[in-house]
Amino acid sequence: HANRHSSTSRGLGDVYKRQMIELMLNLTHNLLEHLEVTLALFQKTILLIVALFLKMVVDMVKVILS
Repeated sequence: HANRHSSTSRGLGDVYKRQMIELMLNLTHNLLEHLEVTLALFQKTILLIVALFLKMVVDMVKVILS
């Protein structure tokens, strides 16, 4: 009987390991998707700041030249 129990627990251990691997893969996938969205928003924010800065510089140059 002990032999059968150890093979059953080993089988359950394999299932547990496989579930943990699937969980880690899903978490990694979700994290990467979230990171992509965050980076896209960050990129848009940086571009907006640069555009506003350039407009400010252009406006200052216009004032200096007028």
